[in-house]
Amino acid sequence: MNNIYFEHPYILLLIPIFLILLYLLPKKENSLLFSTIKFIKQSKRRFSLLTFLKSSTIIFLLISLASPYKLTNYEAVQKNSKSIVLDIDISGSMQENFKDVRGILLEFLKSQNDAKIGIVYFANTASIFSPLTYDKIFIKKVINIVNVGDLGEENTALNDSLILSKKLLQNTQTKKKILILLTDGIEKGSQNSFLDTKNAFLDKNFDMYEIGFGEDYDKSYLEAFGGKLFDANNTKELQKVFKKIANIYESETKHKQKQIKKKLYQFLLFLAFLSLLFYVYFINKRSLL
Repeated sequence: MNNIYFEHPYILLLIPIFLILLYLLPKKENSLLFSTIKFIKQSKRRFSLLTFLKSSTIIFLLISLASPYKLTNYEAVQKNSKSIVLDIDISGSMQENFKDVRGILLEFLKSQNDAKIGIVYFANTASIFSPLTYDKIFIKKVINIVNVGDLGEENTALNDSLILSKKLLQNTQTKKKILILLTDGIEKGSQNSFLDTKNAFLDKNFDMYEIGFGEDYDKSYLEAFGGKLFDANNTKELQKVFKKIANIYESETKHKQKQIKKKLYQFLLFLAFLSLLFYVYFINKRSLL
C-alpha cells in the first residue's frame, strides 16, 4: 500500500458504516419447506456466500469511487539542452602539443553527456568531421583518429572553419548553442575573407568562446568576431579554460523530480463486477432449487 492515495478519501468512511448496518440490521429470510436438514444447511451456506459477494461488490464500488491512485517518483533529465561545436586547429604548428590537446578534448567530452557535439577541424582547408550528435562514442573515435597534418600543415583556414561551424549551429533546434574555437596560428588560406566572415558573425545566435593557444596567434583578429577570448599559453592553462567553459553550462542540465499518477479504480471496478457476477450466478442457482 506504499504510495497509494485517494482523491476522495472521505468516501471510504461509508465502508465501516455499511459493515455496521449489515451487522445490526435484521436479516430477512424467506419461509421455505425442506424435507431434510441437508437442504437447510446448504441454504445457510449459500446465504452466507451471497452476503459475502454482495458486501464485496458494494465495498469494491466504494473504494473505486474514492478514486485510488499510485504515485511513482522518477527523475526527469532534460536532454537536448545544448549543442556544442568544437572548431579545432590541426595545422603544423599544433604538432608538439596535439597529444595533450586531444586528452583535454576527451576530458571535456566526458563533462557534456547531455550535449550534442559537432567537430570541425582546419588547417589548409576546413572540414566537418562530425555533425552535431549525441553519440559520444563516435565523437570520441573522431577525436582519437585525427592527427596534425590530416588537412595539410602549411595554412590555417580559420575563416572557413568559422563559417562551417556557424552552419552546423544554425541547423540545430537546441535552445543553447555554443561554439568553441581553438587555434595557435594566424588566418591563412581561407576562401572566405575576413570581412565576409566578420559580417556573418554579426547576427550569430550562439555563445562563442575563442581560445588563443600559445603566443603566436592574432588576438585582435579573434576579438573581431565578438566572442569571449581566452589566453592559454600552455596545455595546463588550456585545460583550465575548457574546465571553466564546462562549468559555465553545468547548471544548464535540468534534473527534476516528477511523479506519475497511475489510476487504480479500474481494478476495483473489475473486482466489483466479478463479485456481482458470482452473486447473480449463485442467487439464480439458489432459486432453481
